[in-house]
Amino acid sequence: MSELVALAQRLAGQNAFEKGVQLYKSQQVMNLQFTSQNIRAQVQGTHIYQVELTRVGESFDGGCSCPASEGFDFCKHCVATLLDYSDRLEHFEEMRDGPPAVRIKAHIEQLVESEAKTALYNIITQSPDLLEHWLLIADVSSAKLQAKDLKKYFTKALPLRDIWRHDKVRDYFDKAFQTLSRLFCVIELLNSQQRFDLCVFTLQRYDKILERVDDSGGYRLSVFTLLERQLAKSFQLLKWDNQEKAEYLIGLYNASYNHLSFEGIPKKFIAHDDSELNHIFFAQLKKLVDRKLGEKERSKTSETIILKQMTKQLIDYYHLHGHIKLALFYSTQIASTLDDYFSLINLALAASEHDIAHEYIVIAQQSARMHEDKTKVDKYALELALKTNQYKSALKNAWTIFEATLKLEDYKDLESLNLKLNADLPTLHNKAEKVLLAQVKVIGTKKHSSAAMRAIENLIEFYLYIEQTDKALSLAKQYELAPDTMQEVAFASLSKRPKASFNLYRQLALLYPQLGTQKDYETGIDLLKELDDGLKHDDVMSEKFNHLLAELADIFRHKEAFIVLLDEAFPHARG
Repeated sequence: MSELVALAQRLAGQNAFEKGVQLYKSQQVMNLQFTSQNIRAQVQGTHIYQVELTRVGESFDGGCSCPASEGFDFCKHCVATLLDYSDRLEHFEEMRDGPPAVRIKAHIEQLVESEAKTALYNIITQSPDLLEHWLLIADVSSAKLQAKDLKKYFTKALPLRDIWRHDKVRDYFDKAFQTLSRLFCVIELLNSQQRFDLCVFTLQRYDKILERVDDSGGYRLSVFTLLERQLAKSFQLLKWDNQEKAEYLIGLYNASYNHLSFEGIPKKFIAHDDSELNHIFFAQLKKLVDRKLGEKERSKTSETIILKQMTKQLIDYYHLHGHIKLALFYSTQIASTLDDYFSLINLALAASEHDIAHEYIVIAQQSARMHEDKTKVDKYALELALKTNQYKSALKNAWTIFEATLKLEDYKDLESLNLKLNADLPTLHNKAEKVLLAQVKVIGTKKHSSAAMRAIENLIEFYLYIEQTDKALSLAKQYELAPDTMQEVAFASLSKRPKASFNLYRQLALLYPQLGTQKDYETGIDLLKELDDGLKHDDVMSEKFNHLLAELADIFRHKEAFIVLLDEAFPHARG
């Protein structure tokens, strides 16, 4: 029981308290308002009673307008008010300690309706921009302004001007965005058809002004996003039947705009839970795509681009709903770029259409120019070979991939294939090592380049994987490794080469506290714990470890946060 609840029970007595609890639970307290010293509220009883309480020390003075509260008899209405106040006070105190906007909201929530309205009116009348905006809201709300009257405001937001300077273009679209945002708030007072018609009108106006504004900086895009979002929002509210809605959306692909195009139409315009419209739309889209695919050779370039966009929507729909073979069929109709081929190969592999996958892997191999793209094609070829149990071909692909990437994950694919073919693993290890060493040798003249360090780290990962830790240690001594790589070598060597491992841990323990953040301090302590747990604590190693702790305590004595962590983890660190 909170202190305020206990206080209410003590002031009112058990009978009045219980009646007040019932009023509170049935939400009869209205218009509660409070400051640090006063509480005011109305409570619905036989009549609406006015309650006003004033804090006096740890208690309250005041009363209620009901007959039972003469002078200061703490009646059931006072109880209900204090209980409601107790609930809201906790929430208010959390908001009071929040950021500025939250603190302002906390104050507004305390205002009674009349005070809030007066405050809003005063704010509006003191700002010309707000006054103009709210006058528009008032006139639309009172029907003084009709939907047709609002067109001039949208026209004014997008004036026809010849603008080419970047700064002027940016200012033009920034101002348009702000003005249109306010206008879209206003038209929410209209019915759905009126809202939709104004959105269409504004898009036509926007398309028209793009003929005269040179926007190479892309400042117009924020305005288009706003217009598209409002069009979609108003479209979803329309009372049209679903057949009519689907026809409109299909028409958007070929809408008569000179400078606009809509992408992702179903996702943006159809509500996620409107399965019926979704089904009708894609049924119509399929018919249109099928017809246009038959006319593709006679199509203009612009029409081909739109057809590809529509077909991709259809492919995504079929893919999402598990109709992989249909998605694959339409993919073969429009594939023309390397990314298209990759998507198509993915679908073919998922559908076990191995001949189609092979056909487009060959096409992709002929199209790939970048190193990464060639490797991606090789990985598809490897996947296909594995799916068709062609292990020798898969092994060839796996070697090509490993020689291109030198990554451990690709070596593991090689190892897995060798096991399937009952090949000798030591021979595989030697061959892979030669490939990695050759790469390190090639870039040896660029010892500190990022490519050189990647090659060395790949070689170290390989040595650790095949448990040749001595070779990994040798590289760790020669090169300045990334801390996480150095830790991997140190940890792997701890049981077999404790002295060499200890030296690596010492380097890391001296490094992390220098970086200066709390996270780095904690990482340094974790490394020391890992070393302590893994060491075989004979007299020599125990002495070395204790000396390291003392060394750290001395070197970093001015880093108080680190020293606190060190003392907690190793109480003997200063000893």
